[in-house]
Amino acid sequence: MLSTSMISIKLLLSFIFVVRSNPGYIVPASGPQFEMKELMKRVPSKKLCPYCKVIKPERAVHCHICNKCVDRYEGHCMWIDNCVGRKNSNLYFMWIFYVWLDVFLLGWISMDSIRVTRCEIEHCVYASLCLYCNWLPLHYLVTVGDMVICFFYFVPSGYLCWMQFMNYGRGETTNERFARNNRTASTGSELDTRTSSSIMLQNADAEALLGGHKGKRPAKKGCWLNCKQMCCNKRIVS
Repeated sequence: MLSTSMISIKLLLSFIFVVRSNPGYIVPASGPQFEMKELMKRVPSKKLCPYCKVIKPERAVHCHICNKCVDRYEGHCMWIDNCVGRKNSNLYFMWIFYVWLDVFLLGWISMDSIRVTRCEIEHCVYASLCLYCNWLPLHYLVTVGDMVICFFYFVPSGYLCWMQFMNYGRGETTNERFARNNRTASTGSELDTRTSSSIMLQNADAEALLGGHKGKRPAKKGCWLNCKQMCCNKRIVS
């Protein structure tokens, strides 16, 4: 019980931290400002955010719920009412792991408590706190009900933990994974119609305005290096 209480405390703390965390909002650089029309001539439209008036790094996406651009955008989680991005992805991973671990332990304790229908300790000091403990209908209602609730939380939290683990190992986000799977052949044909010199010129202008930082996802170098990159690289290009 002590270990379960400690995990519940860690779950609460991680929830508070991830709710109040900054996911990695993109803010305008403290330099010479350019008009939006001028930027549209020099930078590809996919690198510009018309809402935030900023040049987005390669992995940044505008969240229409937060109304801000988030670097290495994972998604907007309704449970924490916050985006998941470059700066709070570790906290989010920690939070869903503790959710999974806590519901697993609580479900296991409830399953093990089904057969305990009466207090096995004689002259227990907590006997005065036991209200209807020996009433079997209430006992089975609480234990079985707790098992059912834990099961419905255990399945989605386990799935989220597994997906985050896979994302870290591949060095990508959920948004990037779904975007890759949903990419159609028309996107490739549209890009083929543009000249390579125009694409190189616009990308060079965007890189120069970003201070020489491309902000692209690094090449995959294996599970360990991808995890290190996802966990430790918290620098935001703005």
